[in-house]
Amino acid sequence: DEVLGADVKDIRLMDNAGYALATTGHPEAAIVWYDRALAIDPDSTKVRMNRAAALTRVSRFEEAREIYASILEKGWKGLPFHNHEFIERLWLVDQHLGQTDRSIAYFRQLIDMHEGDWRRETLQDVGNLLANMGELETAWEFKQKLMEETEDPATRQQIVMGMGIAYMTASQPAKALELFTKGRAIDPTNVDALADFALGEARAHRALEDNAAAIKVLRDFHGAHPDTQVGMQSLYQAGKLAEETGQPEL
Repeated sequence: DEVLGADVKDIRLMDNAGYALATTGHPEAAIVWYDRALAIDPDSTKVRMNRAAALTRVSRFEEAREIYASILEKGWKGLPFHNHEFIERLWLVDQHLGQTDRSIAYFRQLIDMHEGDWRRETLQDVGNLLANMGELETAWEFKQKLMEETEDPATRQQIVMGMGIAYMTASQPAKALELFTKGRAIDPTNVDALADFALGEARAHRALEDNAAAIKVLRDFHGAHPDTQVGMQSLYQAGKLAEETGQPEL
């Protein structure tokens, strides 16, 4: 009040004051300014977003969660608003409360609240978050729904490749191998993508301690595409792996 004056009516200034207070260790005072701003414009998405962040600083997690959910559902002017950010914020609130299952149940409801690009964006953002958080089976659930609604084969291949890499990173090569094999079948004409999947399969086989199978995948790819650069690279990789592991020429 001493700086802005008690009768200030500019919500932008109020929001800035709240943000300055929240980020300098005064979240309670920040919430007061956010409430003043919302008394003037209760639908201000930016103020509500900042207020929710301040609420988490004073352990008012359920109130913050309600705001995040509302923004995810209503967006801003009928469009998604920082979708991935609020999906993550809602997850982090539930994670703090030890209720991540609640987030997953909510995300399943959320995707049915929208359609078209908004729904696909939500599917992608939720899938990415869950994959990053190690919830791979549930992430794949959302990614599969995204694939069902995506016509472009290259995009579908990217989805499968991303999940395969996530499984490899999580030391689950058998599941990764399943996905890499699935990815190759999506578009047999995309040679570059086929090369990536073949390499992924070979790495998964190696992680499963089956070097012979890894070499065979690489040689088979070269056999199918002998006159391409990626085919020659695959042959080189197969030969190098055979030499490193003492495998016979296949």
